[in-house]
Amino acid sequence: MLLFFDRARTYRAIAQATTANIHDVQRAIEASGIRERYEQDPTAFPSALGFLEELRVVLVDAAIGPVPDLTILRDAWCALFWENKVVHKVIRHLKVVEQIPLILLSDTNELHYNHFRTRYQAMHEMFDAVILSFRVGVSKERNAPAMLRLAVREAGKKNILYVDDRQSFVDAATGIGIDAHAYGSDRDLIDWLRARELTIPLTVCD
Repeated sequence: MLLFFDRARTYRAIAQATTANIHDVQRAIEASGIRERYEQDPTAFPSALGFLEELRVVLVDAAIGPVPDLTILRDAWCALFWENKVVHKVIRHLKVVEQIPLILLSDTNELHYNHFRTRYQAMHEMFDAVILSFRVGVSKERNAPAMLRLAVREAGKKNILYVDDRQSFVDAATGIGIDAHAYGSDRDLIDWLRARELTIPLTVCD
């Protein structure tokens, strides 16, 4: 929800870098299972470099080429994102105006996190703490309650509001007593926050 994404952007970027057909690129990557492994379990690879090296092997084996260097592959793999400007404004309001501590809890992988941290630095700096599955060795996908308890521990005894775009993670949060919201639209998120006496101005949607 912090960033919009479209995987077709990644496949298109790799296709442009290799002069290959985008459908051939997508077919090779999806058939290998490498994307699903990396996204579902960010700890499946020893490092971001290890993932990129295996991705390069996948493309070479599929005769996708000429295969670019790892730096270009890294940039292409992160090309899928663009900013959710409304959510960025909401986060800034919560941090600057409401002065609410913010914790980022994410199953993102190392590559995508590094991209977020550098490309969207202003948004990243709004967070007081960052809990990432590839760092802590547990994920929302595999054990959402355990991941959520890390956030509870970080927050201390404060009241916690949790927002996620996955209903299963929201259900896990409510299951351990956290007030949670399933993100579906910017306006629904703002209405949910305003119902909790947070004065998010409707003008953030402009």
